[in-house]
Amino acid sequence: MLPSKQKYYQYLLEKELAYPSLMILQDKVSDYFHRIHGTYTSAFPNHACDLIWPGQEIIDVVLFGDALQTIVWAKNWPRKPKYRLWVLCHDMKRIINDLVGISLSSIGVIPRYEIFPMPQSPYPLPSTKENFHFVMSSSYALSKNIELTIGVVNEIQKRSQGEVKLTICSPKPEEYLARNAIKKLKWKFTPEIKGDLGLNWQETLPKDSVMINFSTNLFEDFGVSAAQAQEVGFPLIVSDWGAHKDLAGENILKVPPSVFGHHITKENMQSRITRTVDFIEKALNEPPSTFPKLCEHLKPKALNIEQILNYTSKFESQDMEKVRDLFRASIYDPQNHIAQNILKHFSP
Repeated sequence: MLPSKQKYYQYLLEKELAYPSLMILQDKVSDYFHRIHGTYTSAFPNHACDLIWPGQEIIDVVLFGDALQTIVWAKNWPRKPKYRLWVLCHDMKRIINDLVGISLSSIGVIPRYEIFPMPQSPYPLPSTKENFHFVMSSSYALSKNIELTIGVVNEIQKRSQGEVKLTICSPKPEEYLARNAIKKLKWKFTPEIKGDLGLNWQETLPKDSVMINFSTNLFEDFGVSAAQAQEVGFPLIVSDWGAHKDLAGENILKVPPSVFGHHITKENMQSRITRTVDFIEKALNEPPSTFPKLCEHLKPKALNIEQILNYTSKFESQDMEKVRDLFRASIYDPQNHIAQNILKHFSP
């Protein structure tokens, strides 16, 4: 990343005009299209990113987590070019196809390991008898299941014969939520909250770190923290949910959301923690699973603006309101049929 771009990103963060994960993705994906086409053909019609429409006959439109909301606002896009639509995970492709009706052949998936390559020799998952240095890099949104994660680490610490530690780092200001969750529990080694470690936070942590993330965010379409952790070789213990289902490798443990559920309350929190740790212990004592890369090099069929608007016009206004509500909360709402559809696709 160029120093000038680094300063620009820092300015956006200070002014709270963008999220670091979106800026990192925009940078990586732009470079990916530059390698393919030799020119910058990509556009990011996202509220949190700087939008400059390339002067090309065909524009590669990259849809982030708010893909449903963004595609419906295609009526504001320039009329002249054609558009190739891209998303960041296979589940989001199926959701857009199902809810909006755009054909699968007209939606491409950015190959995640083209923009975040895996190292040649990643670190293995530790056994239950070894030391664990967990790291959690995440926003404090309810759908990220921060309290569950802290409780799981605490339970593993109680059961483990080795040292079990947790480092929490995030640029978000609501770290008091993590502190409150930590204070409720007894610890051999109290978790350390380091706050914002910068855009390359993963390079500041011990090499034996294990990334842990139980997100069930309804718009979990990539997972930048998981990608950054995997890029430096960290093992991962993650929810088998959304974009996490696209994660590949031998040093990954995926926990189905059915183990801890989508409706975690104060009353059932401890039972969900126990079930999750039981699942992790059992999996770590078995031969590791190997998750293959989901290779898809399809270049999507380009659509003109009239074709796109023909699809989005069928997406009724009341559904758009439900999408907005979901995007704000990012948690499962059993009364919202859009949420039910996303749940159907994002669950394993």
